[in-house]
Amino acid sequence: MFLGSAGRYNIPTEFAIWGSSSAQGYGGGGVSVGSELQARFGIPMYNGGVGGQWSTHVAARQGGRPALLSLSGGSIPASGTIAATTPTMHILSFSAAGSLQGVSGTLASSGDLTTYQFTRSASGSVTSVPNDTPFIPTQGSQRRADGTIIWSGKNDITSGTGNMAICAESVDATVAYLLPRTQYLVMGHFANSTMPVGTSARTRMDAENARLASIYGDRYVDVYAYLKSAQVWVDSGVTPNATDLSDQADGVIPISLRSDTGHLNGAGYAAVAVLVGDTIVAQGWLG
Repeated sequence: MFLGSAGRYNIPTEFAIWGSSSAQGYGGGGVSVGSELQARFGIPMYNGGVGGQWSTHVAARQGGRPALLSLSGGSIPASGTIAATTPTMHILSFSAAGSLQGVSGTLASSGDLTTYQFTRSASGSVTSVPNDTPFIPTQGSQRRADGTIIWSGKNDITSGTGNMAICAESVDATVAYLLPRTQYLVMGHFANSTMPVGTSARTRMDAENARLASIYGDRYVDVYAYLKSAQVWVDSGVTPNATDLSDQADGVIPISLRSDTGHLNGAGYAAVAVLVGDTIVAQGWLG
């Protein structure tokens, strides 16, 4: 298991957050959990959140579960771009700098989202690439020692077509890739306003949250419980209305803390950042 306790790892000099739109701060009007933590602690924060991505794409950018690439023709040309396929993530808007078989370049989805493409950074020799060669992402490699927050898997949950076993593998791989070099937290998921109890997405979310809590223990941040609590109104500075209280009773994002059916607004992100920041302090990340 990947459990940790206060003081186990080195004190981080930088933070990173990896995930999809919640990590990115979509809908927050420039406010995100990352921006709030950076302001609170004065420690640089790398935001590795990309809206719409699934856990496999996040893990490929972060490095815990690299994309395994097979190239058209089996080699990187002396210059330019070559089509690539991968069994490790479905086609989706994606871009990451890194290296393939020692050649620096960028892995990105094609404009029409039909395939992936590897574009080398500089001209060089034709390089043979065996099938299923891992693409090593630059940012993920450079940020393994950052104090890290993982908020990944929500799109797997809400898609209805995702494989939750692969989601679990990808999220766990992002954590395993960090150890034993850094402090980390794993964020739980909240229910969209369209995810009342009894829906299949809510069932998947509840199961994944329970799994994360059982594995990561004090490294797990229970965002779902927090958004249902009275403390969230103290931390956000928002006075709840009747709809907010009804939403909390239903276990979905309160209307005053959301920007749409599936994302927090600035007040919501700021409140969650208080929860995360207090957890960081309690766990002694900063000495």
